[in-house]
Amino acid sequence: MPKTVLTDSPIRKGDTEKTRIKDIQSPNVSAVLYRDSHEEAGKGLYLKVEKSGTKSWVLAYYPGGKRRLRTIGRWPKMGPAAARIEAGKVRDAITNNKDPIEQREAGVRARRQPSRKQRRHF
Repeated sequence: MPKTVLTDSPIRKGDTEKTRIKDIQSPNVSAVLYRDSHEEAGKGLYLKVEKSGTKSWVLAYYPGGKRRLRTIGRWPKMGPAAARIEAGKVRDAITNNKDPIEQREAGVRARRQPSRKQRRHF
């Protein structure tokens, strides 16, 4: 598989190593992952293109040998440069033995937990 750097900017003629995200079409299957081969910054970073045409940035990592995909953001709201920076932050959390998906779910549970003042007693 040839190396491909995903980009938002127009591609110069003859530059075969870059793929413009805007030009990627919806797949005929449920979803397709396009790997970002941007040197060190793109390690494990993919653009997930769903059948509906939605494009999201995901980071693949392997806790305990099992593959997990952590969604980082949606394109075009988050461009490739911002996705690479966010992927680096998530990778740092992984190296500190923290599972970013579990951390996110714990934060959601904490926000859903009503405070003492909000609880109603009947």
